[in-house]
Amino acid sequence: MKPLVSVIIPVYNRAIFLDEAVESVRTQTFSNWELILVDDGSTDDTQGRVLEIVASDPERIHGIRIENGGPGLARESARQIAGGRYIQYLDSDDVLLPEKLALQVNALEQNPDRDVAYGMIQLINEQGDVLEEDHKWGGRSFEALLPALLVSRWWSTHTPLWRRSFLNTVGPWSSLRMGEDWEYEARAARCGARLFHLPVPLSQTRRHQEARLTGVSRITNEHLTGWPILLQSLSDAAAQCAISPDSVEMKHFCRWAFSLSRQAGGRGLPKVAAVYWGIARGVVVPGSKTDRELLCFGYLCKVLGWRLPSTGLEWAHRRIRRTPGAETLLDADAQVVGKR
Repeated sequence: MKPLVSVIIPVYNRAIFLDEAVESVRTQTFSNWELILVDDGSTDDTQGRVLEIVASDPERIHGIRIENGGPGLARESARQIAGGRYIQYLDSDDVLLPEKLALQVNALEQNPDRDVAYGMIQLINEQGDVLEEDHKWGGRSFEALLPALLVSRWWSTHTPLWRRSFLNTVGPWSSLRMGEDWEYEARAARCGARLFHLPVPLSQTRRHQEARLTGVSRITNEHLTGWPILLQSLSDAAAQCAISPDSVEMKHFCRWAFSLSRQAGGRGLPKVAAVYWGIARGVVVPGSKTDRELLCFGYLCKVLGWRLPSTGLEWAHRRIRRTPGAETLLDADAQVVGKR
């Protein structure tokens, strides 16, 4: 008997793409799967569509409805009742390619020392046309999530197939509504997740009009107030995995935390700004230019309050393009590419 794979799809007010996501599970060449649909308190016709899908194959497809709590808690509610040896998370607007489960289950069965199998990601549009054959960093071979995870969330939620026994060590999903998957993977990195790479396309991320919570270019106050948990989790994972403060990935992460501190301070969120500042101070290279800048910034904020120094320094950083955006990301990306 092939091992059971539990596929978990949370859905909230998005029945439009749900059928295609479910069909991508039905058409897997690997047949021993169960599908758990979690209606995260939808207010449209999603609940009715979930019930119809469950009725079409009640032996293998199960549905639960919970009070709206965000995608992390929805995934966790399904994980608690899942019976599979392996766990596949899938968002309701994304798609698994037919060979995904078969190839990844085989990889993990043949490599019992690995906790996760992953592969390449295709980017598609609303109509399903392929826009990119190798989206994000799914085409790169890593044996661990860090240090690359400090630079970017370099895969999608549907990319990995997880060994269930390993996820039990990672623990439950958080209640974060933005970055909950990145935070989850940071804890997986802290637990020493060992990766197996398959250099073939296995799943598809959809780009569409309904913007993803994590797909925004402007940092909102909701990001700023929620992300301290994410950055602290990444920092803890980096410490656990002994990532050097002098690595380009850690330097990028430090600049990112410092930038979020300035943005929070400039928006009148002094407590949040102080948390980000503390995270940046915890990972900075001692005696470096950034270290001196952080110390000076902290002193000014103590004397003048957070808003004025934050606004002024953030303006200056953007003026001279010292933000942890495209430029520093390219620097880190170049280093990561060199480690392939």
